[in-house]
Amino acid sequence: MIMKVFLWGMMATLGAALCIIGITRLYGLFLSWGFDFKSFVPPILLLPLAIIFLNALWEEVLKYLVVRFAILKNPEFDEPVDAMEYMIIAGLAFAAVENVLISANYHNLINLGNVLFLRFLGATFIHALSSAIVGFFLARAIFWRKNRVRYPLNVAFVVLGLLIASGLHGLFNFFIIRSENLQNYIYLWLVAGLLVILALVITRAFRRLNYQSLRKKRRQ
Repeated sequence: MIMKVFLWGMMATLGAALCIIGITRLYGLFLSWGFDFKSFVPPILLLPLAIIFLNALWEEVLKYLVVRFAILKNPEFDEPVDAMEYMIIAGLAFAAVENVLISANYHNLINLGNVLFLRFLGATFIHALSSAIVGFFLARAIFWRKNRVRYPLNVAFVVLGLLIASGLHGLFNFFIIRSENLQNYIYLWLVAGLLVILALVITRAFRRLNYQSLRKKRRQ
């Protein structure tokens, strides 16, 4: 099951690339017709909205769909904490393919090592954490009572989780872009702070779901 989620998570990376390419071409088509969405959006919101809807949102949705269709109906998916575990695996698979594709652009081993190290501390970490957020809400969407009994999927919980994860993922990307363009290292500190806070929150959420499973087992 782990390998299945990981392999489909790798395929989801290609799906995200195709979605971004398709949206970009569609936007170009609208421009050729004289219709520009930028005229309807305040300039200060252009970059954040582009980051969220052209990048973060598609990635989080596709990682969720991997777990939703590849593993959710499997009878082994019977613990609340399973949702977070499989979503994290999908996120790590997604990041793995990204790292491989980026590595292909570097021929100097020192530069490659530096890039991969920074990606491990940043991009790989945010993929795992944002996926874990979706996994927590997915668990709440299925095991929404204080036991391990599965109930019909509560779509509202899933949508909320996707929006929160996409927003935080987009915020991370925004900080990274600003740090590169302005050479302002304060954004790197903001990135570090965001990742630490998310790691603490995710750890607490993981323990909460694990405790829910253990409590049910003791009753049995």
